[in-house]
Amino acid sequence: MSLIGLSPTLTATRTMTAPLQIAHVAATNIRIPTSYTRRTATTTTPATTSDTGTPGNNRIVLGTSMNYLHCVPVLNTGAIDATMNVLGWTRTDGNVWIPRLLTSMTFTSASTLLGTQVNNSDVYAGRAYVKAIGDVKSYNGDANICTVGGVVVDLLGSELVEISMSIASGTVNYNALVAFI
Repeated sequence: MSLIGLSPTLTATRTMTAPLQIAHVAATNIRIPTSYTRRTATTTTPATTSDTGTPGNNRIVLGTSMNYLHCVPVLNTGAIDATMNVLGWTRTDGNVWIPRLLTSMTFTSASTLLGTQVNNSDVYAGRAYVKAIGDVKSYNGDANICTVGGVVVDLLGSELVEISMSIASGTVNYNALVAFI
C-alpha cells in the first residue's frame, strides 16, 4: 500500500541537500571586526556589507525559504579563535525587519589549509566549535582525520539569515561555505 501522491517505494520524508557554496562571492573575503555592532529592528532590508573602514558592521546576509543552514566558516588565517553569530530576520506585515539571534558560538580555525581557494584566497575551515546559545548542531573536525567541521542551524522560519564574526584582535578575513537544507 502506498501513501497518496507518493511512489510505492517512497514512504518517508526526504531532506533535499544542496552542495556547499560560497556565501559571499567577491574579489576578496570580508574583514572580521574586533567588536560586534548590535542589531535592532529596522525598516531597511538587511544586506551584506563589507567595509574595511568600519568592519564592525560587516556581515553576510542570505535569503532562504528552507529550515536549516549548513555552514562551514572559513578564515584566511589558521589556528584563530573567532566568534560566529547567526541571526534570523523576519519581516512583519508593516515591513519592519525583526532580528533574532539563532546561535552564537566560538570556533577555532584549522591549522591546515582547506585545499581550495575562496575568493582568490587560501582559507582555513572552522574546526572546533563551542555553542554559547541557540539551536545548533556542531560537527568538529579532527586534526588527524578531517580538519573541516561545520554547523547546522535551525532557522526557525527566518526569511533572511545573517552570518557575522568577530575576533579579539588582528586583521583576518572571513567567508562561509553554506547550503540550505
